[in-house]
Amino acid sequence: MWMSELVYALAFTTITGALLTGIWFLAGRLLERLGFISVAYRLLKTLACFWLLPIAYCVLKWLNLQLYRWQGFLFLPTPFLSMAGKIFFGLWVVVAAAVFCFYLRERVCLHKRLAVSAVCEDGRILDSFAKILEELKIPGAKAVLRISEYETIPFTAGIFHPVIILPACNYGEHELEIIFRHELAHVLHKDVFYKNVAYLICILHAANPFAWWYFCLLQNWSEYAVDDAVCRGTGKFADYYENILCLMQGGRKTVGSVSGLAGGKSAIRKRIEHVKRAYLVKKRSRLAAAFAIVLLLFTGTGSVSAASLSAADVLAAAVRRAGIYLAGSSDQTWEEYITVEGTVSAGHESPWKNSFSWKIPACIQTVGPEIHLKKGQSVSVMLEMDSHGKEVSCGLLQPDGSSRYIIRNGQAEHSFYIEESGVYRFFVLNKGETRVNVHGNYSTR
Repeated sequence: MWMSELVYALAFTTITGALLTGIWFLAGRLLERLGFISVAYRLLKTLACFWLLPIAYCVLKWLNLQLYRWQGFLFLPTPFLSMAGKIFFGLWVVVAAAVFCFYLRERVCLHKRLAVSAVCEDGRILDSFAKILEELKIPGAKAVLRISEYETIPFTAGIFHPVIILPACNYGEHELEIIFRHELAHVLHKDVFYKNVAYLICILHAANPFAWWYFCLLQNWSEYAVDDAVCRGTGKFADYYENILCLMQGGRKTVGSVSGLAGGKSAIRKRIEHVKRAYLVKKRSRLAAAFAIVLLLFTGTGSVSAASLSAADVLAAAVRRAGIYLAGSSDQTWEEYITVEGTVSAGHESPWKNSFSWKIPACIQTVGPEIHLKKGQSVSVMLEMDSHGKEVSCGLLQPDGSSRYIIRNGQAEHSFYIEESGVYRFFVLNKGETRVNVHGNYSTR
């Protein structure tokens, strides 16, 4: 049961993340042209929540169980779906484990690189570092500066305790200012943390190409946002990139879970193009930026809702066609695998205590309130219909989502033995094409 639930949660979460990433890409381009790269980057980091939290799945689960939108059919286990879920889960474990091993390998390599670095003791470098820390209002204890003779490019590491690695070299004051402003901007943006979160997303959704696209977007836009912040803070666009190009010569590529100052030539070219578009905007319109954000929110919410509801409708219809797996008691062998025929439209809930009297339209399932039962109890049901020849199903919705019921066309009397403690709900499904009036009572013991 838990395996099927996990598969459903992953499936709906990966759909949600992919849709929102595609919509963000359009809104992010608009915000960039309006001069708001930092705002676009913040929204991109927020999308991580929708890749990690099964929000759509939880909402659909609530609609199914509380509002009874799909009459309880959504997420019910069937033999075919259970088998498909096991196959999907097995493949997911293999792929996720492979990506996780690659991530661990990067972490081990990074740990070795940090181990050969040493605490910086150069007074001139430390003074320049402290000056930028004070200017950016970053506590000195929040970022640590270390020197390494084995690195050629400065980078920032450390998920919760940032460490800035500076290659052992002779630097001018202007070079130190550019390096420290860049790396400390990564610290302010918490880029190392979010890049590790993006790696976690790739582990969970390794088979989804949109997850890897999100990882690349986050990695690239973290540099765009930092470049934009430094250029606006210093007002020296040309000098900034000139220094980066000089530092890039013979540079070593950093791993994906850290933040490096420079990449390859093509990466630098893209950074210049992106930041230049935003930097040259003379009048940044906050109203237009707000409109872009609202557009992203409404379009994203609408798209995710429509896609999730459509997928849920298809899934519920497939479950109805395949039939519901019934876990009958050992002494009730006639309660077997039963296929529910017909189309069941929106159900409704009726107030019900010890007796009930319902008028149930065609192909409608009426459900009573929750009943808290313990293992060993039984529920005895007596039911009568207004006319013979009309077939109904009456029974219990069990805590695990499956159903136990009998099919009758007239009077019905049956006792359901409770094998598992939990919350149950009594239901009657009108399988005919005309309205049926049913009344009766139930008792527990």
